[in-house]
Amino acid sequence: TVLVPHLSEEQCAIVLEVIFPSHTQKRLFEAFTQFIWESRQHMRALAVLTPHLSEEKASLILPVLLKATRELSGEEARAWILMKLASRIPQALLKEMLDTTWSLTMGQYRVQVLKVLLPTLSQAAWIEVLELVNTKMHTTEDANWALEVLNAASPITQASSSTLLYSVLHEVLRLLSQRERRETLLD
Repeated sequence: TVLVPHLSEEQCAIVLEVIFPSHTQKRLFEAFTQFIWESRQHMRALAVLTPHLSEEKASLILPVLLKATRELSGEEARAWILMKLASRIPQALLKEMLDTTWSLTMGQYRVQVLKVLLPTLSQAAWIEVLELVNTKMHTTEDANWALEVLNAASPITQASSSTLLYSVLHEVLRLLSQRERRETLLD
């Protein structure tokens, strides 16, 4: 895994084929699921390799790897894999990436993943993140989701226009105002 950042896209594809032989898209999920249960090291290796693969190959692996990460036991291992994947998540998988990140129970791990993910996003993807956070807050009645995103994205939020952040901050304030003073101060 140390050499992967120094390999070309073609070399990464060769390494992937050696550790994870797959001949068809349909068999990819079956083979990958079997590998996950056989060894966490395979999963870690894929997490390191995937961001260096072509978009076509990465798009085959990312959804399966995100799903497998949600099923993996151990918060630290899940966070590590998500941080490796976060640098190259296509916008089409952004919701799945956030859902997987939000499945982590420890806030510090969620913020670590978000700090890797958020700076790589386009303006359109950032807007989608804000919309997803707003929905998450509205559904769970918990303002911490937005606070974690804003904490992880502080350099981005400084460059963003205030209108983008208004709806999120409005929802945070609404949720905080519904809590008792003691609860709010503890958070």
